[in-house]
Order: sequence, then structure tokens, then C-alpha cells
Amino acid sequence: NGEEEAHRELAAKLEPLLEENIQVLVVPGNHDIFHPNAATYFGEERKEAKQVSPEEFYEIYHHLGYDQSSARDPASLSYCYTLDEHRKILMLDSAVYEPSNYVYGTIKKETLAWMEEILREAQDNQEEVIVVAHHNLLSESRLYTTEVTLTNNGEVISLLNRYHVKLYLSGHLHLQRIR
Repeated sequence: NGEEEAHRELAAKLEPLLEENIQVLVVPGNHDIFHPNAATYFGEERKEAKQVSPEEFYEIYHHLGYDQSSARDPASLSYCYTLDEHRKILMLDSAVYEPSNYVYGTIKKETLAWMEEILREAQDNQEEVIVVAHHNLLSESRLYTTEVTLTNNGEVISLLNRYHVKLYLSGHLHLQRIR
């Protein structure tokens, strides 16, 4: 639930991958920033733990995609990573954590404009773009029906269709589905 200590431990666990020249790309999910349930437990005793701000999330994970990115969105923790000369990975921050943390996800209006710049440039350079975000683009589950699909998925779908994006990867549901 976004405890600073848990973030630092995860970043440390990912370090050996970097040492093996395996690039790791991170993007926040709905539990990661300003989570109200950040806590530690000692038996039955619950103590509040330090939450992470967007700036602190970046500070912890900057070497796991952000510093290696070819472009960063000034309005969110989204960034673009150049995979090779023909492909880019667009890592979208779909989490809503300001003014506080929410389960649902959306892509900010400013981020949509930034995305369009990235997609237009990729199209001009004949590069393929893979999009990755925490929240789902489409409704994918009969079990989980609320707060899983981007609130502005219509706008995002329209933008991705306009630039012929073929792949959008997401998590959030903790289920394996292809749609």
C-alpha cells in the first residue's frame, strides 16, 4: 500500500537485473502514491507508515526507466522509453493520487497532449509504439466491473487508433486476460 520502505526494498530487489543489463521500466499503480493505508504490522499492532509522494516515487525509481527515457511528461510520471530503432514503449501514469489516492485510473488531459506528440513523432519516424499503463483500457472482467477501466478510455482509444497503436498492456486486475 505504498509504504516508502516497501518501495525502497522493491527497488533494491530489482538492482540485480540492472547489473545483468536487463532494463527494468516502472510506472506507478493505484496503491503506490499517497496511499491512505500505508502501514506496518507487528502481530496485531498496526502502525501508520510513511507514504510516498510523486517526487519520492521518482527519487526511488529514477534509475528504473525514468533516467533512461527519451521523453518525460511534465504533468505526470509518464515517460517514453526507446526500445530500439523501430520501437518505443510509452509508460503511462494512469494512477490518480492527487489530491489523494483513488482506485480508479485516468490519463490526464495534459498527458494526452504529450502522448499525441510522442505518437506523432513515432509515426513520422515509422516507429511502432507499445503502450503500458496500470489501469485497463477495456472492460475485461465480469468479476471486477468498477474502477478498473480508465475513466477516459474513449479518448485514449481514439488517440491510440488514430496512430495505429497495436498493443496496450495493463495490470490492475491481477488476472491474466487478453482482449
